[in-house]
Amino acid sequence: MPHAGTLIRERPLALVLGIALMVCAILVQEVLDLVPLAWFNASSGSRDLLGTPGYLGFEIAHSILISLYLGLVAGICQELLTLAGVRFICQRAVVYFGLGFSVVDVLLLVVQSIPSFLSLNSYFLFVFTSNIAVEATLHPGSAALMKWSTFFSRARVLGALLLCIILHAGIDGGLVFTDIFSITHRASAEMAGTLYLSVSVIISVALFAAGYWLLRSAPGSSSNRPH
Repeated sequence: MPHAGTLIRERPLALVLGIALMVCAILVQEVLDLVPLAWFNASSGSRDLLGTPGYLGFEIAHSILISLYLGLVAGICQELLTLAGVRFICQRAVVYFGLGFSVVDVLLLVVQSIPSFLSLNSYFLFVFTSNIAVEATLHPGSAALMKWSTFFSRARVLGALLLCIILHAGIDGGLVFTDIFSITHRASAEMAGTLYLSVSVIISVALFAAGYWLLRSAPGSSSNRPH
């Protein structure tokens, strides 16, 4: 771990670093997310694109496997870069570093939601605000938890990393599965979406609360505070 004197203490700089690393993670994800499509095209001999009827049927037939894969890709890419980044961020700026990841996710969410803003309804507002809550707490929470783990053994760092990957994969993979489920069970789409978002918000807020509390009680906390 870098010496305490070399750690980034400025919160705006930590935020910018978080944004930069999140962009890198998403670029890698975009490539890896094409693996299921490549698998489908290789097995069927077709040249379908994402969203085409042929590939949609493939997604439905392999919904669990594809959800697990895409969830793990997101969790591994983003949480590995989170762990790499927190080693260079002082304790008081870690939450802002995590918020940098959140900023990118929220911006993508807003862009994707623009068409839906034209037909505002109570369910859309619930979905939108719940997703904002998830993004605003998941990344700062995982950053805080992993920063806390760096004050201890490598085993604890690995444990924190694995926990964050699993939780992140569950949330992102759960979203993929819920989307596919909603296509095949339209009558239950809102119920499934509500259940998924409720669980995701609980997980994200709990992770943030636990990570923030543990970080404040870390044994090396005083060395990272301004004197």
